[in-house]
Amino acid sequence: KDELDKIMKADISMYGVGHQQARDIFMVGVWTAQRVSDYNNLSRENIKQHRIPKIIDNKLTYKEFQTVEIRQKKTGAKVSIPVSTELKNILERYDYQLPHLEDQVINRYMKEICRLAGLDELIQIQITKGGKAVKEYKHKWELVHSHTARRTGATLMYLAGMDYYDIMRITGHTSP
Repeated sequence: KDELDKIMKADISMYGVGHQQARDIFMVGVWTAQRVSDYNNLSRENIKQHRIPKIIDNKLTYKEFQTVEIRQKKTGAKVSIPVSTELKNILERYDYQLPHLEDQVINRYMKEICRLAGLDELIQIQITKGGKAVKEYKHKWELVHSHTARRTGATLMYLAGMDYYDIMRITGHTSP
């Protein structure tokens, strides 16, 4: 969460509108925990309004909330995601018609934004070169890509105490 705050506070004013859009699209990925192919084209049609009746002090009232309804491209699963304040703010910025950027563009811009945000911790990774496992070190910002948003979103749900199976219903996973 601290790193997301750094990403949101990074001064990207020297870049064009594409960097702002990439950051917003990435953050939509965080707040929905979906694949980029599922959140990159969100529109008003994906937003559903809900009203649940409640009785408070013997008076009928309603709790109103929104969900994002998506049929996932990879699995065909229909998922329903509660709209958080952060997600609502981003969607309202674009009048609920999220701009589309290619995955590679989002990835390139997010690496630049994360570098500016100071996500420069060295991370040890293991890759295979010539059939042999090799350890390398990369800066954290170099490892950020669109799928990082999905994993981050699921992790934040877990850290918030959400049940595994509720997270799975949102992400569309079939096993923990």
